[in-house]
Order: sequence, then C-alpha cells, then structure tokens
Amino acid sequence: HNMKQYFPQRSYGVVMRKGKFLSAEARAFIDLIRPGLLSRDYDEPGHSGR
Repeated sequence: HNMKQYFPQRSYGVVMRKGKFLSAEARAFIDLIRPGLLSRDYDEPGHSGR
C-alpha cells in the first residue's frame, strides 16, 4: 500500500468533515483506499451497531 504517495494524509480531514455530502461513488472509493474510515464517523452517534 503506497497510497499516501497519491493521497496525502492531510486531505482526509476535509473528506471526513464533508463526508455526509459525498456521493455513493466517493464513499465507495474512500472505503476502498481506507477501509473503515467512513464507517467510523459517517453514521450519527448511537448507530454503531450496524
């Protein structure tokens, strides 16, 4: 995995803050390169049992 070369860590903060507005394709892409990144913060608190 040498994805950091193409996706600097710095850019993920923006992705996560605006995650609720990402398209399904964008979420799938992020889940592909960073599994679990969206599932951790995307759902509202209290829905962690999915």
